[in-house]
Amino acid sequence: MPHSTVTTENGEMEKAILCYIKAVDGNLYSGSENSRVVLREALALCCTVYLGGCKKVNSTSLKAYIKRLKGQGCVFGFYPPWKLDEKDVHEIEMKIMASYYGQYFPKAKLFKSELNV
Repeated sequence: MPHSTVTTENGEMEKAILCYIKAVDGNLYSGSENSRVVLREALALCCTVYLGGCKKVNSTSLKAYIKRLKGQGCVFGFYPPWKLDEKDVHEIEMKIMASYYGQYFPKAKLFKSELNV
């Protein structure tokens, strides 16, 4: 699945990422049943946008968000037990997580942003 272009008209993708970060934090804090789903969606969104060329969100490195989400994802078993690399998130890991983007965010349901995946 190529991740060649992400167009973020009016910063919609950046807004979505910030909303997902808040949702992940809230769900993990409260122990919500939806924690796993929200975390997977956040990882898919952040990795797709990062691979599409956006490196900062709200003046914070997008990769920093992805590293934090990866750490949280390890708790839920999203990554193999042998840990690919705990200190960094490699492009292959981001490609794997980004491959779920279409499953969580079908193109037919997107409205303001255009994403070529």
